[in-house]
Amino acid sequence: MTTYRGELADGATIYVGEHQEQTSINVLRGSGESHQGQMSRVQSGAWTRPPTLYGQPDGAVLQLHGSGGEQHYRLTSGGVQSLGEAPDLEGAAQISLMEVDEASVPQLKPMTPMTPMQPLDD
Repeated sequence: MTTYRGELADGATIYVGEHQEQTSINVLRGSGESHQGQMSRVQSGAWTRPPTLYGQPDGAVLQLHGSGGEQHYRLTSGGVQSLGEAPDLEGAAQISLMEVDEASVPQLKPMTPMTPMQPLDD
């Protein structure tokens, strides 16, 4: 699996990885044990070249170059959203993506279940 890492302007870290014609997109906020994030998996086809990341005022746009064509995703604090058509990226700053070892990608832990509420005494 090929994995890339980038830093978004709002302090979030993005990890983009290709595995068997699927792309995983992880957006993580925080550090150490307290990081939170969203993970999405999309059908992209095999990458024909590395992904491209662009910064925008309302987040970032990830451009995937797969065997099925280009795909675009908006990354915001609300999550990952597929874009039906290519956005206007003129003037958008390209954010560098570094290739990293897959083992360095932090794994999201499941949330701890809440303890049940005690009944109210009448």
